[in-house]
Amino acid sequence: MLFCAFAGASGQLQARKQVVPAARPPVTALPAAKTKQSTALAAAARTNAPLPKQLSGFTVADADGKTLDIHALAKSQRWLLLYRQPSCAPCDVLMTSLEQDATFKHGSALTVVVAGASASTLARTKAQFPQWSEATWTADSGSSAFKVLKMRGTPMLYGLIGTSIVFAFAGAPGGPEQVTSAASSWVAAGPASTIASASSAASGANR
Repeated sequence: MLFCAFAGASGQLQARKQVVPAARPPVTALPAAKTKQSTALAAAARTNAPLPKQLSGFTVADADGKTLDIHALAKSQRWLLLYRQPSCAPCDVLMTSLEQDATFKHGSALTVVVAGASASTLARTKAQFPQWSEATWTADSGSSAFKVLKMRGTPMLYGLIGTSIVFAFAGAPGGPEQVTSAASSWVAAGPASTIASASSAASGANR
């Protein structure tokens, strides 16, 4: 599974080597199909850090350095929040896969949060994906999103309706194409579909 080391609450990059207790399965192990959990949820269960169900109030910064409350960016329809690092090969692979899907051609359903980024770093990261002219690009310069979202690594992709977190993918279980397919189906389903059906589809992609 593609997965990248992550920045801690201090904004410093933590070591890539992960120490896993012998009595527990590695974080990269996929959950059993019968659990119908995303990899992120399974990892949360093992670390006793439940994935949040709602976006709590945290702030990010836009390209001009203006502070924004995440609630102001939440969309009433289905949308995706992607948390990534400025330099993260797995993040680039997943975003390239999303970019090639017609649903995300211009990125209108996507909000990207870049860990610990300054305005210039945010601009450089955004420049790698020029087709995403309609995506919302923000920086987690104060690490408040990192703390609230209980990050375990990057990329982390969250599916939301309004401020409700319906599912999350940690890394790219099954490969970036499978995550892209699940994310595309989620956004394309529209407001008429139920949260339960979308959540079930996302869980199936993690089997």
